[in-house]
Amino acid sequence: LATIGDGSLVANGPVAVVGGFSGDETDAGSASGDASVTILDGEQSLSTVTAISNGATLNTLTVTGGAGDAKGAGVYVVEGDVSILNCVVHSNSGAFGGGISHPVAGGAASANLVLHGSVVRDNQASKNGGGLHWQGSGALTVTDTVFEDNVAAELGGGLALHNAAGGTLTGATIVGNAAHSGGGLQIQNATGAWAFVNSRLVGNKAVGLGGGAYLTNDANFTGTEHSFTSCLFVGNTANEGGGVEIWDSNLAVQMVNCTLAHNAAARGGAVEWRYGKGNGVYNTIMSGNRGSLSNDNARVIDGASVEVGYSLLQDGWSDGWLGAEFEGPNGQGSVESEASYVNMPKWAARLSKEGTTDTFVIANSGPYEEGDLLEVDMDGVTRTVTYSAEGTITFSPALATKIPIGTLVWNWGSNPDFTWDASLSFFSPAIDAADGDLAPPEDLDGEPRIDVDGIENVGTGTPNYTDMGALEFHGLVLIPN
Repeated sequence: LATIGDGSLVANGPVAVVGGFSGDETDAGSASGDASVTILDGEQSLSTVTAISNGATLNTLTVTGGAGDAKGAGVYVVEGDVSILNCVVHSNSGAFGGGISHPVAGGAASANLVLHGSVVRDNQASKNGGGLHWQGSGALTVTDTVFEDNVAAELGGGLALHNAAGGTLTGATIVGNAAHSGGGLQIQNATGAWAFVNSRLVGNKAVGLGGGAYLTNDANFTGTEHSFTSCLFVGNTANEGGGVEIWDSNLAVQMVNCTLAHNAAARGGAVEWRYGKGNGVYNTIMSGNRGSLSNDNARVIDGASVEVGYSLLQDGWSDGWLGAEFEGPNGQGSVESEASYVNMPKWAARLSKEGTTDTFVIANSGPYEEGDLLEVDMDGVTRTVTYSAEGTITFSPALATKIPIGTLVWNWGSNPDFTWDASLSFFSPAIDAADGDLAPPEDLDGEPRIDVDGIENVGTGTPNYTDMGALEFHGLVLIPN
């Protein structure tokens, strides 16, 4: 039954609320498929625009204008099996889960949500989960969905997954979200495993920990094991753990065929591990990431341990945990080298001090020369270095406002093409160099593994020509004479 009560749409039971109709269709199959045609607008006066439970489905709708409380301002998932398909949830604001929320406080029942083919954008949370906040023993299954430009004041700009049983996100795009910690997503006190597959985390920001993702547990919480497979982390920033922060003694995270490129932090440009044992990095690339204070690609500290195999780790690790030569059982088949991407900047940096409209101060000004082309906050605008000395960089044209602390600055050198591409280039040592037994049969884009002519197969397993990283090489290879 779908009812309208106090202005909110309540869908309870095996009912589908389907949009995309302009009003002159003669049958259900004639719908446009455009979610913008049918809009549920709370006009900033409804605490929840719509609530769904017990078999209900929202399909091809736009949900906007909710101004709510802990229940989710856009969509409140109450209980039972529910689905959100091909919808746009945008411009809602609440305490927990500005866009979509399933809280279980106060004895509320659990739910299972399928979220597919949707866009969750421009939502805000005064607490956690700008785009989505999820709790409870039910399963969350997300496929081919975008979380973009959502903001949380505390945890999980794109998604906050708290005290939840686990779930899967496949084909997710988590881009441009922001929070104090866990700019893209945050997982805390999971009672089951979370798996991220074929997903992109790009340009997310955290003031504190984990620009792309922050995974943690409370003290004495029984830990679980989470995984990232064929995932791409690019241009995320944080104070610690630019790409990923993993913080707990009872928490292990496995990374398989991932690429972490040009993320930046004060410490741990790509990843920072703290305390946890049993972490793994396999067939993974970490190259072009920077820590502005420690100049490290990745950090393993406070007793944490990480097993490494058939991975490319530029500059190795900080704090001396793993030697530069990857000696011993850890690091088998791994190399310390630049990845040689198709088109990425020559340097990534996170500003640790506020700048002016046309200057910033950085600890290492060596990578900046007059005439270098800069991109600020991945905005696509070309700015040119006009002065570089003693840690002060001046550029033109100026910005409209001062550059805040934590801003990502990419130095593209003399390259005017800011269209970044973290695919492997002609001479990457990551080609045909991974463990085929661990790799999925297809890469992030669904491309199969190929044996590149003229490249020695230095990998292992079946096939022994799998590439490291999220993206399999499928371009032309130039063999030097």
